[in-house]
Amino acid sequence: MSPVIVIGVGSPFGIDRLGWDIVRLLQQHGALKPLVPDTLTMESADRPGTRLVAMMKGAEFAIIIDVVQSGMEAGTVVQLNQDDIHNAPHQVSVHGFGVADVIMLADKTGDLPPRLNIFGLEMGQDTDWTPTQIQKNKLVDVIVNEIREFLAARADE
Repeated sequence: MSPVIVIGVGSPFGIDRLGWDIVRLLQQHGALKPLVPDTLTMESADRPGTRLVAMMKGAEFAIIIDVVQSGMEAGTVVQLNQDDIHNAPHQVSVHGFGVADVIMLADKTGDLPPRLNIFGLEMGQDTDWTPTQIQKNKLVDVIVNEIREFLAARADE
């Protein structure tokens, strides 16, 4: 298992494919290509539910990417760490058994990686909202910077 895993959560339908789209963009990112597969693994998962726990197992840092509906303005880049997830309203995801629910379950069973972040774009209240390429690229840049910072800190240990 690579120390860093990025998982795009969603489905092949509409806005719910955002996590997949972002993983595809990350896979094409020049700064990340040399890190695959020894340091970085990137996957897309079709509504994984509790399977998400097994996907993160063994990672030092897990990044989950999903469309978010938390009440912010549509298109806002959202970043949540483990504390944010525990303190967030019960449903952060648009899925029935949301990513936050899976993370809380994994925490109770001791299966969380040492570091975990959720990244996404806020969809707001408009179920027909579609992110622009600029918004997607901004999210990609935020995630790439987060991976770089993690790896730099890890190298300094």
